[in-house]
Amino acid sequence: MNISMQDDSQPKELAIRARRLRWVTLAAIGLVGAMILLGSFAVLSGWTEPNLAISVSLDDADPRLRWASLVSILISGLPFLYALWHLSRMLARAEREDTFSAASVAHLRGFALWVFVATMGAIVLSPLVHTAAGLLAGLPVNRLRIDLDIRDVFALLVSGLLFFVARLLETARRLSDDLKQIV
Repeated sequence: MNISMQDDSQPKELAIRARRLRWVTLAAIGLVGAMILLGSFAVLSGWTEPNLAISVSLDDADPRLRWASLVSILISGLPFLYALWHLSRMLARAEREDTFSAASVAHLRGFALWVFVATMGAIVLSPLVHTAAGLLAGLPVNRLRIDLDIRDVFALLVSGLLFFVARLLETARRLSDDLKQIV
């Protein structure tokens, strides 16, 4: 019985799963990009047709505040798009069985960071932009409203977890490198 035999099916299976997930991620990039473009077009044109399969609801009925809605779309949409790009790069490395390299971990950390930025932008920056737009338009602004729902909390928790996983992968890679130097 040879104890040193390795099972090569696990890395190949991981590569196949990474390829599938990368294709799903690329589709999500296309979908999110289309949503950003559609939302931007709707805001700029004032188009909010509720009878279509996809509708856009504007928070601001006043046309002077449309730019704030456009900025809000971009504040959360563009960082999320960049997060998905990082995820696709990490999965492409996993396809090449380069799962634990420093570059893969950096892309995982980038994904976590930009999901965090997109979420915080939606929670904090978007209301600030809407408040500033109201003040600049001369409208009475009585309060700053920051909405936090369960999806936001979940996104923040997942970001934190991904930062932790990236740290674990970094530590595992360092330990593996140390063991290779000993042998």
